[in-house]
Amino acid sequence: MLDLFRVLDNICIGVLVYGDNLEIRYSNRTSSVLASKLETPGLLYDEIKELARQSRIQSAPKTRFLFFETHNQYLTYAVTAQSLDEGYKEIIVTVADETPAHRLERTLLKAETLTVVGQLAINALTEIRNPLTAALGFCQFITETGDKSLQFVSFISEELATIKHILDEFTRISTTYR
Repeated sequence: MLDLFRVLDNICIGVLVYGDNLEIRYSNRTSSVLASKLETPGLLYDEIKELARQSRIQSAPKTRFLFFETHNQYLTYAVTAQSLDEGYKEIIVTVADETPAHRLERTLLKAETLTVVGQLAINALTEIRNPLTAALGFCQFITETGDKSLQFVSFISEELATIKHILDEFTRISTTYR
């Protein structure tokens, strides 16, 4: 369970868990950071607690956008509260910073990541094309000359093994990226 809390403490969304009496049983680091941006952090917690109460009463997820003005800036938080599961009295609440500047930062980070992945794909394509072209050229040479020499076949085999290795690495990297 300790590993789960470590993961929750390092995600970019605030997570709070409320117990039977709507007391906070767990609050991750991000929820504390989001609350600390406000002049009165208790205001955020009061709004969240009310949303959790409504979610429990209606037995349905509840989402609300909360707007705050603080330190001459406007903050927007998307707050969702819902029961963990049937039979559980705990309510889990997520808080996401939807402030335009924060959304722009997330969008730019995604765009940057996609650019890197695109460059990686282009480089991988080039690395695949080179040995493939060599293998195809030797195949064409063997076909045209009618030479049955095995030295060319071993070279083709090496080039095809290189292609396979590059594709395996690309697959591993793209799987990790997801």
